[in-house]
Amino acid sequence: MSFQHIDDIDDRGSADYFHGRHHEIGFFKSSLETSKRKGKAKSILIQGPPGVGKTALKEELKKIAQPHWNVVEIQSIGQLSDPFRLGVLLLGRKKFQRMTQEIEFNFKVFKGKVEYQKIEDDVFEILSLLTKPVLLVLDEAQIIGNQLRNDPVSIDTIRFVIKAIHNLECHHGLVTLFTGLGNTKKLYRDFDISRFHSNAVVHLQALDKTSEYAILKDYLVKEAKLDSKHPDLDNFIQTISKETHQWPHHIVVYGQTASKLIQHHQGILSEKVWNETLQRGFQLKNQYYEGRFDDITPGQRHVIYSGILHHQINEKFINVDKIINDFISNPLIQDAEKTWNSLIAKGIVQIGKSGFYQIPIPSMRTWMIKECQQYYKILNIKPSAKMQQIIHSLNTPNVDNHPKM
Repeated sequence: MSFQHIDDIDDRGSADYFHGRHHEIGFFKSSLETSKRKGKAKSILIQGPPGVGKTALKEELKKIAQPHWNVVEIQSIGQLSDPFRLGVLLLGRKKFQRMTQEIEFNFKVFKGKVEYQKIEDDVFEILSLLTKPVLLVLDEAQIIGNQLRNDPVSIDTIRFVIKAIHNLECHHGLVTLFTGLGNTKKLYRDFDISRFHSNAVVHLQALDKTSEYAILKDYLVKEAKLDSKHPDLDNFIQTISKETHQWPHHIVVYGQTASKLIQHHQGILSEKVWNETLQRGFQLKNQYYEGRFDDITPGQRHVIYSGILHHQINEKFINVDKIINDFISNPLIQDAEKTWNSLIAKGIVQIGKSGFYQIPIPSMRTWMIKECQQYYKILNIKPSAKMQQIIHSLNTPNVDNHPKM
C-alpha cells in the first residue's frame, strides 16, 4: 500500500492527546500561585531535546493559566530589546499609548530606534501598568540566544529587560515561561542574561509508561474508533511501545500512523495494518533523524557519526575534547567548533545533569551506527576495530534504551 494517506503527521503544537507530566504541571501551578500570593515575578525554563514534548507541554500550561491569567507570547527578539514594543505587547497598542500620555517615560523612539537612559526603570514603569496576572511565554528560547551571537548590541538591553521582568514586585502575579533545547540555560548563562535558578529549571525527559500507553490508546480508540475491548488492542499497543521508547515525538508518529491506517482499512485492526504501522512508523522516525542533518554533507555526516560513536563512554556519555580533535584533524570539517556548536543547536547532542554530553533522542545512536555501516559499504571501506565492535553491538539487547540524564 502507498502511504500517501498518512503523510500528514502533525507533531508540533498542542498535543492531540495529553497525558502525564504531573510533576511539571504541579510545579507550574505552584509557581503561578506563589507569584500571585507573594507579589513577585518568577522565571521558569523548560528545556529538553527535540521531540521530547516541550511545545505540547507549553500549550497545556497555557490552557491551565488562561482562565485567570493574561497569556502573552513573545514572538521575537525585538519585543525584548525595545521597551516600547514590550509595552505594546503586554498592554495592547491603544491602551499602552493612552496610559503613556499620563506618564513621563525615560525613553523616546527616534527613527525606529530607542534611546535608552534608565532602561530598567522604564521597564519597571511599563510593568507597573499591569492590572491582571500575566504569563509571558517564549518558545524556542535558544533561538534568541543564538540570535544574540549575531547582534551583540542587543545583549545589554535584553539582559536589562529580563532582569527587570524577573525582579519585578507585581501584586497581580507575573511568570515568564521559557522553553528551549537542552542547552538553553547554558547558552543564556554565557550571555549573563539567565535568571533561572536551579529550582526553576525543568529538564524534560521521556514520558512514563502509563502515559505512553494512555496516549496510544487514545489514538486507537478515540480517533480510529477501535473497540476499547478489542482482543488485540493491548498487544498492539505493547508492540508499538517497543518502537516509541516513551518518546513523545515517536508516540505521536506511531499513534497517528496507526489511527490513519485503521481508518483507511474500515476500522479493522488486521495483520496488514499492524505491519504497515511498524513499517511506516520506522520510516518516519528515520526521516526525523535524517532531518537533524539536513544541511550537513554526507562526508561530514560520516565524520560526525563515527566521531560521536568512537568517543562515547558506556554508550551514554561523550568525550567532547576527543571529538573536536577528530574534527580538527579531518579535512572535511572546516571549522571544528562551529560544527560541534551546530550539533548542539540542532539537539543532536545535549549536556546532561552529569556535565557530560550525550545523544538525547532514543534510538538515534542505532540510526547513526546503521548510517555508518551503509557508508562503509558504499565506499568499500573497512571500519576500524572499534567501529566493527560498535556495529556488532546492534545485535546486543537494550542498545536502544533511552539514556537517563
